[in-house]
Amino acid sequence: MLRRMKLILCFCIILCAIGNKADDNQVSLTKLGTKTGPTLKFFYCYSCGYRKVFEEYVNILKQKYPELQINGENYIPSHTKMLIAKLLVIIISF
Repeated sequence: MLRRMKLILCFCIILCAIGNKADDNQVSLTKLGTKTGPTLKFFYCYSCGYRKVFEEYVNILKQKYPELQINGENYIPSHTKMLIAKLLVIIISF
């Protein structure tokens, strides 16, 4: 359980570290119709094992909000961000 909490915390830290901005080129919802819902885009660290956590979140979100479209991609953080994430894991483990 503690390991899962650490993974979730690191996953959240990585998501917060990403400066993801919406594109100005996106088509408005009214032009696409009412069948398409909001889209969530997640970046996860594949090498850290967050793909499985991402898939669990997708399953939970799809059950509660079936209209959501969820996309996930591998995120390759910069060296400094990766170092900070590893340090936080070490600090949390004490």
